[in-house]
Amino acid sequence: MSQRRRSAALSGITLALTLASTPWHSAQADVSECEDDIYCIEAEKPGSSGSGGSSGSGSTGGDTASGGCTWDGSEVPCSYPEYGWFNAIDGCYYIEVSDPPEAGHEMWEGQDPEESTLYQRTCPYSGSGAPSITTSPTGGAAAINNVEPPEPTISPEQLAIQAVEQLALESPVIASAPNPGGSGLVDLPVWLWVEQAESFWSPASATATAGDVSVTAEARVQRIDWDMGDGTVVSCETAGTPYTPSQGNRQSPDCGHVYNAPGEYTITATAVWEIAWEASTGEGDVIVDETSSSVDVVINELHVLNQ
Repeated sequence: MSQRRRSAALSGITLALTLASTPWHSAQADVSECEDDIYCIEAEKPGSSGSGGSSGSGSTGGDTASGGCTWDGSEVPCSYPEYGWFNAIDGCYYIEVSDPPEAGHEMWEGQDPEESTLYQRTCPYSGSGAPSITTSPTGGAAAINNVEPPEPTISPEQLAIQAVEQLALESPVIASAPNPGGSGLVDLPVWLWVEQAESFWSPASATATAGDVSVTAEARVQRIDWDMGDGTVVSCETAGTPYTPSQGNRQSPDCGHVYNAPGEYTITATAVWEIAWEASTGEGDVIVDETSSSVDVVINELHVLNQ
């Protein structure tokens, strides 16, 4: 996390005393209570000359970063190389301490260094709004509990994709007469259907959730497009009717085809799914998806023997 983001995150974090604005190993000062429940060690104003207790004594030096930061109605630098990034909540600058004390040191006030970060805190503005860093009344540092990074934001549309993936849409299991891999005859009816008719044509649903948002997707087969391999596509809005020997040479009542020429053909059945999704936040849409499978058949010429 960048220093800018760290400073911005201070608004929701409890701060505790740990360090003077001088290097921690040379801090020699009394502790006093500062605003926002931050305990600070008194130090010289940054930018002014004084005792050796201030890490900011002397001129400020270095470049400052602008960027629209304000305090008490006046524009202030968003960062100083030696003081870090500005926090608009308390009007102070924060920079991570590069050489913090070891775990157990009193400056950690019982906090775990593995779960906290030590920052030098420099407060250059006394409330007058003057954008001069030489007006600092206090300096100090704070051990700031690390905040777990927020869960990545995810849109309802992205959740919808996850829900669709959970559906695990089936591909058609092709059944036909003649049988898949078998042979038939020119000008005789071919019957087409899917073996998992009941489950395949029933709606399927799944829900994906992220945080407080959930999306439910419901999928239904709208039709099956049968590419017969001879340039013909037969669209059937039912699962088809299974053939039985009692049907003889009758055509299928709802899904069939007749080949007019002999040859080897690949039959591809493509199920067209309509997936309607709706989010708990009110958004919704319809997605079209497809699943398919293929089989081969051989169609032979019908030979009539003369008596």
